[in-house]
Amino acid sequence: PFEDDESRVYPVSISIKAVNRYHFLIDVVNKISNELHLSIDSLNTVTNDEIVDMTVVFYVHSVNELLSAMQSIYTIEGIDEVRETRR
Repeated sequence: PFEDDESRVYPVSISIKAVNRYHFLIDVVNKISNELHLSIDSLNTVTNDEIVDMTVVFYVHSVNELLSAMQSIYTIEGIDEVRETRR
């Protein structure tokens, strides 16, 4: 459970499904790290038939920050799905 305490961070895991393209991985990392200023813990990417299945673990301060990050990540070109996954 998340608490409203800006000094605490919580690890979250999201799944991303997208059509592969040049610089896709760079765009995802840039969005999370540079634009949203969130710390990435791990990232795993598998591509089959030009479909990317990616899992990213990063840290947020609140549920609202997680939801906002997911909405922002969804705007990246080629992404079809962004959802929270269980760790």
